[in-house]
Amino acid sequence: MEEPLCSIEISKEGDEFVGILFTENEAAKEFRNENVEILLRDIVMDIELTFEELMKRPSGHMLDETEEDTYHYQ
Repeated sequence: MEEPLCSIEISKEGDEFVGILFTENEAAKEFRNENVEILLRDIVMDIELTFEELMKRPSGHMLDETEEDTYHYQ
């Protein structure tokens, strides 16, 4: 079964493009730029960093709210 990992909303406010990135593990992040290509680049870079961190964790390891993340990232 497919499970969405993130969603993105893009709108325009005046001369600025606004992108909001929603991921499972983090609060919504807002990006703003007058150039839509730069806005998209910033969003993609953030997605790559977010999922790079998830991929470094041991497979199947999910933290609950009582656990502290003690995995040592390289």
